[in-house]
Amino acid sequence: MKTVIRISNDYQSSGAHDEWCEDINYFANEIQVHCSTLNSDYTNQVREHQTYTPSKADLPKVKIIEAKGYCQSEWQEYKLRYACEDDDKNLVALIELLERTFTHKNDYWVEKFERAEIDGKNFDADPHDFTVISITQIEFPEKEDVIGAYIDNYGEDFDEYEITID
Repeated sequence: MKTVIRISNDYQSSGAHDEWCEDINYFANEIQVHCSTLNSDYTNQVREHQTYTPSKADLPKVKIIEAKGYCQSEWQEYKLRYACEDDDKNLVALIELLERTFTHKNDYWVEKFERAEIDGKNFDADPHDFTVISITQIEFPEKEDVIGAYIDNYGEDFDEYEITID
């Protein structure tokens, strides 16, 4: 009997997007920043997650961040006003997240089940464990990235794996 995991794209979950929102929330509240957006078709995530928005007059530096997605309508231009140093790690992280507004959000569905081989034929039991893993640091993860993310989260708790991703 072998333990097998089967990994496939998960288009129903929002784990990667939720993680992105949590990170925006964290970094937007770690520094004094005011954010305005040009494309009103999308919510200003920085303003939505900030617990306090400082006055623009108190923030002398300005940086424009452009985010582009995979289709023509997915774009945003952020105008950040801030007072910290340009190399402040929280500002750098916030800018990177904003640049990835429409990208770097990959969720994968994982099923774990037992497989028995009898007379050369495989017989799979119904899955007994399900989970979702998210990858947000790589825009287009390869199979090796996905199995690596699973092992980082859960360890190598399987004998075989099958990955079907787009």
